[in-house]
Amino acid sequence: MKKSIFSILACLSLIGCNGTTGVSIVDYKPEHKDAVIEISFQDSELFFPGYLTIPVAMRDQVDIANKKQMVADCDEPLKYKKILLSADGKVVAFAIYFKVREQSLESVRKTLAQQMPGQAFTDEQLLAMNSDWKKTEDECGYFALLESIAVSKDFRGKGYGKKLIKIVFEECEQKWPDIVSVIKLHVNETNPGALKLYESEGFVRSQAQPMAAMKVAQYEKKLK
Repeated sequence: MKKSIFSILACLSLIGCNGTTGVSIVDYKPEHKDAVIEISFQDSELFFPGYLTIPVAMRDQVDIANKKQMVADCDEPLKYKKILLSADGKVVAFAIYFKVREQSLESVRKTLAQQMPGQAFTDEQLLAMNSDWKKTEDECGYFALLESIAVSKDFRGKGYGKKLIKIVFEECEQKWPDIVSVIKLHVNETNPGALKLYESEGFVRSQAQPMAAMKVAQYEKKLK
């Protein structure tokens, strides 16, 4: 019996660019942790926001802190993690995302009062730091933060980053349909590959750029 064009296309969609069988995207499991951390450190200067602005003498300490943070991210149940596996079950890419409540000037002031007692800031001064901050708690809503996305060096250029972005968008729409309306991310200005990927997927530079001093750009894209 001859296969229809649709069944043929379906089969082809499971074949990678190099002729190998297709990949699969699964939820994170503890056994994926070592591979996730290994991939994240393949290009520290590209993966970790602001890494190249850190003095070289401090980078060993920063690497230790970043590794602890990645372990914590893997263990945090409120951070959702998607794993892209090759046909033989190898972790070749991952994404981490979660829901974030917007901050208000009220909450920022309380934090600063604890850290910098006696120092006062006007609304204008605070908004100059981050124009995304709302004036009151009642104005604060939620957004999704695509905190991390990385593809192993040997598997880049195959569209795996696009696959992960697509599934993250689908899951955000399913999890928070009436709560989250936009996804944000931070990317190093020195990572042209990532910038090209995000822009090709419809992300645009945010009006607020709170990490510009670290050469980190904030991008965002609205959900449907």
